Amino acid sequence: MKKRPAAILTAILTILVATNVYTLYMLHNIQPTQVFLEVDVYQRIELENFVNREELEDFLRDDTTDMLTYGKNFTCLSFAHLLSGRAKSQGKNVVVLWDAWRYNITDGHAYCMAYSEADRTYYIIEPQSDMILWGWKLEEE
Repeated sequence: MKKRPAAILTAILTILVATNVYTLYMLHNIQPTQVFLEVDVYQRIELENFVNREELEDFLRDDTTDMLTYGKNFTCLSFAHLLSGRAKSQGKNVVVLWDAWRYNITDGHAYCMAYSEADRTYYIIEPQSDMILWGWKLEEE
């Protein structure tokens, strides 16, 4: 039985949200309610993937997260969670990724990831610039 892309993304989201909330609390003493600025953490929201890359690009073009200023109290993780929260407030599924592979756990970098149904592709987004860095296309069934 093959897993559906939405199920995979939901599993990744569950792990990442738990990990990121714990990481935020442990490293920065930030509470979950401070992170998810535009989405009620305890409210179940039905999320949809993006139809295609163009819809994702339209969302990124309209969103203003990239216009904010990076600083001591607003870091890459803040950008990523804000972009993810704004997408969720519009019913779109965008998750936060913490890249500690090339860094260490405290000096990593946060990205966002979204799935495009038509393209069957996961896109990695730099939330500070809205640049789509690369895509991971699923194999045809």
